[in-house]
Amino acid sequence: MTIKGLSDTRRLPRLGHIRLGIKDTNDQGVEYPKATDYFVVPPEVAEKYGEKPTELKIMFPLPEFPEQWLKCYSKSRGLICKGNGETTGALIDVETGELATAKSEKVEMREIACPHKECPYYIKGQCKEVMTLQFLIPDVSGVGVWQIVTSSINSIININSMLEFVKILVGHIHMIPMDLVLEPYEASVDGRKKTIHVLNLKIDKPLSATPAIKKASIPVLAPAPEEGRPEDLFPDSVVDDIEEEIEKTEKPEEPKSKSKEQKAKKQEPKSKAPKEDKGEEKQEAAKEPVTNEEPPEDLPFDTDEQPGPAFKDDQEGLIKSIHIRAEEIHKDYYENTVRPWIKNNFGVESSKELNEDQLKQTLNEMNRQPNDEEKKWFAEAMRELGYSDSVLLEFMVQVTGKKFQGKGTFNKGDLHKTYLQVKDQSLKEEKSKPEQQGIDQFINNES
Repeated sequence: MTIKGLSDTRRLPRLGHIRLGIKDTNDQGVEYPKATDYFVVPPEVAEKYGEKPTELKIMFPLPEFPEQWLKCYSKSRGLICKGNGETTGALIDVETGELATAKSEKVEMREIACPHKECPYYIKGQCKEVMTLQFLIPDVSGVGVWQIVTSSINSIININSMLEFVKILVGHIHMIPMDLVLEPYEASVDGRKKTIHVLNLKIDKPLSATPAIKKASIPVLAPAPEEGRPEDLFPDSVVDDIEEEIEKTEKPEEPKSKSKEQKAKKQEPKSKAPKEDKGEEKQEAAKEPVTNEEPPEDLPFDTDEQPGPAFKDDQEGLIKSIHIRAEEIHKDYYENTVRPWIKNNFGVESSKELNEDQLKQTLNEMNRQPNDEEKKWFAEAMRELGYSDSVLLEFMVQVTGKKFQGKGTFNKGDLHKTYLQVKDQSLKEEKSKPEQQGIDQFINNES
C-alpha cells in the first residue's frame, strides 16, 4: 500500500554548498564578506576542478527555473520577510503591526503588499534579491545537488536569460549539460567603471546535439533551500540595524480608554495586500513558516560590487541604491542622465554631496510614474527607431522582465531602459552598414 501524495514523491539530497566569496577582516578587525574571482569549492569538487575553478560543468535536474525571492533577515528571528515584488509573507508583531523583533511577544505570518525598491529596508540593503541555484555536477562523486546562492542582479539576469533562451530552443532546461562560469563584467559603481565577477551559463556544443530528454514522470523535489540567515549577504551589522529601525517605528501603547475596534485597527500592518488581479497569474508569496534556524557559517553570496563592511547609515545606502538602479537601466545612465539631473536640481556634481532627502528625491525620480509628456516622447522615439505601437508593449515586457498588469506597470526608468537598449542596437547596426557597403562595392568591382 502507498500513501497518495507522499509515497510517490521523491526528494534529491543536497551534497553541499559552493561559495562566491570568503570572509576577510578590515583594519579594525571587523569581518566582512569579500567576493572572489573564482568558485570557493569543497575538497571533492576541488579534486576534479582544482582549488580555484572559474567554470563548472553542471546540469539542472528539474524543469523549474531557480528559486528567486526578495529576502529580509533579522538577527533574532532569521528570515522575517520573503516576497516577489508584489506581495510578501512577513512575520508581523501583532501588537505593533510592524516586522517582528526580539522584543515581540506575539507574532503571526501575514501576506502584505511588497513595495520592492521603495521599501526602506531594501533601500538600506537589509532586503535583497536572492537566487538559489541547485544543480548536479556529473563529474563529481555523489548523487544529489550542489547549491550556490547569489544576490547579484547581473548574475540573476544572466541565469534567467540563458535558461529562457534554452527553453525556447529545446523545450526544457533540465538535464542539459551546461557550463556555469564566473566571469568578469564591467559595471558602474559610484559613477566609476569597475570590473566585478558575475555568474553566467554557457553551452559548449550545438544545441542540435542536445538530447531531447522528457520531463520526469515521477515528481522529484529539490531539497528546500536553507532559510537560515546567510551571513555573507546579511552580516551582523545589517541585521542589528534592522531591529533598531523596526523598533523606531513601533507605536507607543494606547491609552486604556481606546475601544476594541481602535486597537484591532492598530494591529493591522501598514501595507495591505493588493487587490486581486484577474487574468494574471502571480507568483505566490512565501507562506511557509519563517525559521530562526542558525545560518551556515559561510553561505555563498555574491553582489554586483566587491563588498566591504556593510554600510550602516541611510546616506550610504541611498547612494548605493541610486547607482544600482542606474546601472540596471544602462551602463552610462548615471553619467549621462542622473548626474546632470542632480546638478540641475541641487547644484552639485555628485550624489555624495546630497543629503538624505535629496538622495531619496533622486532615487524616486528614476522610479516614479512617467507623466503624459514623457510617455508621448517615448512612443515617438520608439516609432522613429522602427517599433510600432502594436509590438512596443511586448518588447518592454521583454526588456524589463515585468509582467504587464495594466496602467502603472512601467516607471520612468523602464522607459529609458527600453529606449536606450534599442538605440544601442540601432547604433551597432548603423556602424556595420558602411563596412558591409564597402564589401558589396568591392565584390561588384571585382565581378
